[in-house]
Amino acid sequence: MPMKPPNPSMSSVNGKSINGWIRPLVVFGMGYALGGFSAPGWERHRQINQKVNASRILLVLLLSRNVWTSLPSWAKPHLMRRLRSAMKKLKSVFVSSSGEEGVDEDEADDDDDLTSLNTFASKLQTLMTTVRDKMDLNEMDQDKFGINASFMATIQLLGQIKSRKPELRDDIYRRSGSTVDASSFSGLDEMLELADLAYDEHKDGDIKTVLKSMGYDMIKHDKTEVPGYLGHYVALKTDEKIAIIGVKGTSGLEDMLTDACASSVEYNIDRPFYDGGGTALRCHEGIFLSSTRLADELDPLVKNLLVPSGYKIIVTGHSLGAAGSIMLGVLLRSRIPSLQQSQEKLKVYAFASPPILDSKSSEACVPFVTTVVNNCDCVPRANIAPALTTMKFMKRVDTKLKLKGLDMSNFRSTMAFLNKMGEGSDGDMIMTFEEIAASVVEAIHSTGVEDPDYLYVPGRVILMYSPWKTGKKSEGDSVQVDVLGTIRGWLSEFESDELHPNKVELGTPVGDKEIRAIECSGTSDALRFVELCDVLIEDHMTSEYRASIASFVSKSSES
Repeated sequence: MPMKPPNPSMSSVNGKSINGWIRPLVVFGMGYALGGFSAPGWERHRQINQKVNASRILLVLLLSRNVWTSLPSWAKPHLMRRLRSAMKKLKSVFVSSSGEEGVDEDEADDDDDLTSLNTFASKLQTLMTTVRDKMDLNEMDQDKFGINASFMATIQLLGQIKSRKPELRDDIYRRSGSTVDASSFSGLDEMLELADLAYDEHKDGDIKTVLKSMGYDMIKHDKTEVPGYLGHYVALKTDEKIAIIGVKGTSGLEDMLTDACASSVEYNIDRPFYDGGGTALRCHEGIFLSSTRLADELDPLVKNLLVPSGYKIIVTGHSLGAAGSIMLGVLLRSRIPSLQQSQEKLKVYAFASPPILDSKSSEACVPFVTTVVNNCDCVPRANIAPALTTMKFMKRVDTKLKLKGLDMSNFRSTMAFLNKMGEGSDGDMIMTFEEIAASVVEAIHSTGVEDPDYLYVPGRVILMYSPWKTGKKSEGDSVQVDVLGTIRGWLSEFESDELHPNKVELGTPVGDKEIRAIECSGTSDALRFVELCDVLIEDHMTSEYRASIASFVSKSSES
């Protein structure tokens, strides 16, 4: 009798795939469960219980398999290690009833390994504890601080300032540094393009092709996507002896985990990275760990090839890449003393860097680091000090809300608050301009800069800002502010599939957008509070940096 050919949906005996077994198991389970309902009444209850339990086990197995296959490869070894450790402990309970157990090597975690979820959770918990202590969140909970009401009221106040007295905000930026001209922007457009290339998402082609069109030959490109590691490329312009190191910014979950390890931790480096400095510095934990690994990898190339060959080294990056670029520059100067002999031997151009160094170390980076900040970009203000300053101002707003019966403590005050928010920027202000200005200054200066938990944007900072007072509106004109619309705008930025869209070509017209710029430090007043405007996330994109640089240069050349 001829044998029936095997079911093509079934997996082969060699076990290459188990997908073929899923359909028969599901069909069998459904049929078996339905058959249980035809059993005699006295037996039905027992059979249904058995089928439900079996179905639950099958469902858990299928879900576990799908979750496991979806996990990134770097997470699986740590989970397997934890599973083996748990099984050993369970086995020891049944095997031995007494005696001391040895230390299981599988339980040990490397404190610097961010791919370990336990290590990451521990570092994140440390950060959150510091934030709660610094910002008195426990006290706020006890006092039932109306964080939601004061948050929305603060956004409304900013809209009213923009409508009625925009110079109040512009003066903070103007007084925070010295005015710069177009010469200070020389070469920044090319550096931004080289930083953006590290994402390898350029519209004109792959990174190697675009670099070639700019006169560079790529010699290394690392696309590593693991927490605690930084993707990067190295390219050379041999005729001018320029070496470019481009560090990739945040573009996935792995990079976000590195960003999230933001505690201020003291580390020791090989040697001082500037004359008169020490070997200890406080810095962003995740940035230091990832940059140290990058420095270890690039150190032989820089020390044995680029420096002896007389190459000028330029490191550049955006966002996380900017922070990694700065820290890489610090570490290279520490490891290779000859890089300190001339400011031209190593330069760092950082765009939208988060705060990563203590105030003293940040200032020491001025000779070799240029950091560019665009308007109210929230990332260069993503640290405890700016958040604390903003929270202190919101506490003053909360006090005013309570005095005016708008604190949402009961139904009546809640309705009054909602009506107040409905007035928009045309409504009566809950604080005078003088009270607002005094509260902002007090919040900034009471925060201080020397606290070891506070980190700052390093180097010489070029801060571009779009003035609220443009001179195109009369004194009586109003600017409407939609509080909920502003918040929805922030959320929409997070939902965008394109984290770094190339919306604007360098040098193309940018409409009536006016950009001014100052040179300042990371501890300047304009960077010590979070400006809750509707573009605080959008201003972080490389496209907006490109547009602001192009606008400033074009307007400066016209004048």
